[in-house]
Formats: sequence, C-alpha cells, structure tokens
Amino acid sequence: PTTGLNHIDQDFCKEHQIQIISLKDKIHLPFLKTVTATSELAFGLLLSLVRNIAAANNDVYQSKAWNRDAFRGRELKSLRLGILGLGRLGLQMANYAKAFGMHVSAHDPHISESIFKEQQINQKSWDSLFSESDVISVHIDYNPNNHEIINKTSFSKMPKGSFFINTARGELVNESDLLEALKSKQLAGAALDVLQNETTTNFLEKSNLIAYGKTNSNLLISPHIGGCTLDSMMQTELYMAAYFTEKVLQ
Repeated sequence: PTTGLNHIDQDFCKEHQIQIISLKDKIHLPFLKTVTATSELAFGLLLSLVRNIAAANNDVYQSKAWNRDAFRGRELKSLRLGILGLGRLGLQMANYAKAFGMHVSAHDPHISESIFKEQQINQKSWDSLFSESDVISVHIDYNPNNHEIINKTSFSKMPKGSFFINTARGELVNESDLLEALKSKQLAGAALDVLQNETTTNFLEKSNLIAYGKTNSNLLISPHIGGCTLDSMMQTELYMAAYFTEKVLQ
C-alpha cells in the first residue's frame, strides 16, 4: 500500500514472475487523491520550521524559560514556496500554501502549461525554482536516474537563509551537501521525513544529519510518518484488499 517501490527488489520479482500490485499504478489515482496525509505533514513541517515550534517547545520544558524573543520566525505570506513535482501531493501542498497567502511556484516537466495556469501556479525551470524560492518542498518520485539530484549545486542557488523540506525519498538528496548548507547558514533550516538508507541496520547511528540535529534546532527529522495516520492507513489497506479481491482473485 505505497506509491514508492524502492524498498522492493523489482528485478527479483520480475525474474520469478511475482506480480507487484502497487498504488503507484495510475488506475489508483482517483483513490489516492483522497489521501492527504503526506502533504499535510509537509505543510506541518513547514510551519514548525519557519516558526521554530519544536525548538520553542523544547526550550520551555528543558530550560524552563519563557524567552519568546529567541524564537522569532517568519510569516508564511511573506515567503515564496517552490514545489518540486506538481503531482497529487504537490498540488495539495500548493493549495495549502495559497490558503496561507504564499507565492507558489513549481517545476514539473510532466505537467502541462494549462494545468499550471488553471491552478494559478507559476511554472519554473529547475534552476529558477531553486533561485527564486524561499522554501523548497520535494514531492517527486525516486528512481536511479535522479539519485541525489538535489545537491550542493541546488542548495547554492537558493537564497541565503531559505528553507528545505523533503517528505519524498531520502535518496533524492545528497545528505553531505545538505549538512554543509545548514552549517554554512546557506539554509536557515531543513525538515526531513525521509533519509537515505533508512531501511538498513544501524543507520540512525551512522547518520551525520541525525548527529547534527541532536545539537542544532534548525533541522527537524521525523521517522517517515508522512502516510502514517489512522485514517490514511485504514483507507488504503481496505482499498487494496478490495481491489485485490475484485481484480486479482477473479
């Protein structure tokens, strides 16, 4: 019951004639449009990041202070949001952002110009999106061809003091370059729901990003909870079971 399949050995399945039934298939798109969990999390991370919510909460409990001036944030309506990937999740994110008064742009070579106009979203090239956005939010699929497509070059194009959010796949981002962008203050902050190698043994102990986040409040990391809500998981499992019963067992 997922759209991403990078956790499955698809070559092995093909070799052994094992059919993969996945929500990634276009036939399931009408159902998927009703599932909003991941885009809601992405927007929640955006709010938490620009308003320093997590850091402020921790400070109240740990230092027992009431230091509001230490956590001055930004208003969303003053920021330009750049969305990588204007599919289902990207469009949902755009609608949330427009409701908050943000200036929204996107890059997606697979989406027609008419859709951009219809949705009142500015169509940008890859380079322009990074150079003209205060916030980048990633909503593209991962495949071997776009491994670490977001890297030092991408971050260097962003305005100094901007923000980066990834709720797609960790393998899309060069984590060393992201870490350097945070350390150099090129990025004011980043929020990640995904990391590279998150299904491997002891990756938590090996992650330099996690090590950095333990002592720096401008990096938020959650354990891939984008689609993890009671609502979305129940709806998805029931949908997949019904589809399997109707289409496969026949």
